[in-house]
Amino acid sequence: MSHPHPYYDYKVGDQVAITTLAGPCIAFDEGLADFIHLVRTTTDKDLVITIPPKARLTPAFDRLVDATGCIVLVRESSGGYRDLRTGRWTPEIRPAASNRDDPRIVVSEAHFQQDDLPPLLTVSASIYHRARLSTVLGRVAELICAHFMPEGTVLSWARTEPAGAVWDRKTFTKTARDNMPEAHMILAAHGPGRSVASGSMTINRTENGLEEYLEMTVLPTHIEPAWWQDRVNTFLQAVGTELKPQFALVFRTAGNDDGTFPPTARTVPTPMAILIGAPGIRRLRVDPEAVAGKHRGSVTGRGRRHGVLIPLDSGREPAWDAMSSLLSTLDGDNGNLARVLAPKTSAGPAAAPSSHFGPKSQD
Repeated sequence: MSHPHPYYDYKVGDQVAITTLAGPCIAFDEGLADFIHLVRTTTDKDLVITIPPKARLTPAFDRLVDATGCIVLVRESSGGYRDLRTGRWTPEIRPAASNRDDPRIVVSEAHFQQDDLPPLLTVSASIYHRARLSTVLGRVAELICAHFMPEGTVLSWARTEPAGAVWDRKTFTKTARDNMPEAHMILAAHGPGRSVASGSMTINRTENGLEEYLEMTVLPTHIEPAWWQDRVNTFLQAVGTELKPQFALVFRTAGNDDGTFPPTARTVPTPMAILIGAPGIRRLRVDPEAVAGKHRGSVTGRGRRHGVLIPLDSGREPAWDAMSSLLSTLDGDNGNLARVLAPKTSAGPAAAPSSHFGPKSQD
C-alpha cells in the first residue's frame, strides 16, 4: 500500500493489517468495504477490525465481516482486546490475530456483561432463480416487510451502508447483474413506531442459476411477541408459494432497541419455524408429506413444486429439540445433510466483497 487507504491505520508485523473504527454505531460502510476488498485482493494479510466496547453493530456489518474472514476485536475499557465472537482476551493484537486457538488465551468477563435486551426476529433465506434476463430479484425482502413491518414502511437498499436508495427491484437486479458472479447488497426498512428491519443479501451464480442468500433482523414493535409465531408461519407460507426457496428459517434472537447487536456474547437463538422448499426437498431426497406428518408441519408450494413448513417453537428458551428431531429425519440413514451441505466449487457468501470495487462482468 504505497498510498495508504484511509481505513488503513497500522500493521502488526508483515501479516496483519488493522483498521480502528470509532463511533456509537459500527456499519458496513463504503470505506470499510473498499478496504476489505483491497486487502483481500492485493495481499495475503490477516485483516483486523477493532471497535469500541459500547458500540452497536448493524446486522450487515455483523454478517459481512464474518463472511469475509475479518477478525473483529473489541477494545476493552480496562485495556487489551477481546474477540467479538469468542470473548477471548489478549493484551495486544498480535496473539489475537496469529494464534487465535492458543488455549492460554482467557475469556474476558466483559464478554458476558450485557443489559436486558428486547427480542428480535432474524430471517435467513436461500432463494433460487433461473439465470434469465427476465429474472427480477428482491421479492423476499418485500415479503418480510409485508408480514413483519407496519403499513407505511419504507424499504431501501444500497451496495454499502447506509442504505439510502429508493427500493426498485429492477434497479436492484441490474446492479446485482453488473457485479456478477457475486454481489453483496444492503437492505433496510423503517416503519412507524420505530419498527425496523435491516440486513444484507448476497447474490451468487450457481451451477443451477442464481441464488439470493438473505439475512435480515427485524424489530416489529407494532406486533406483540406472542403473535410473532402466526406472522412467521404466514410469511413462510408466502415464500413457499411465490418463490423457489431452498430454505427459509426464522429465529427469535435478542438485540438493541434499534435492531442492532451489542459487542458481547449473543443470546442463544430460538428457532421458530423452517421452510424447506422444493429445491431443498429435491436435494435431500425426502418425501415432504412424510416429513410434514411426522413433525406436525404442512406441505407448501404449488403444482409439482412441493416443500414443507415445520413450526419449531415450543415456548421454551432456547428450544432446539424440535429442530434436532427434524434434522435427524432429514439426514436419514444415508447422511443426506452432509451430502447437501458439502462445499461447492462456485463462489458463496464467504467470498470477499466484490461490490462496486471489482470488475464488472460483460453479460
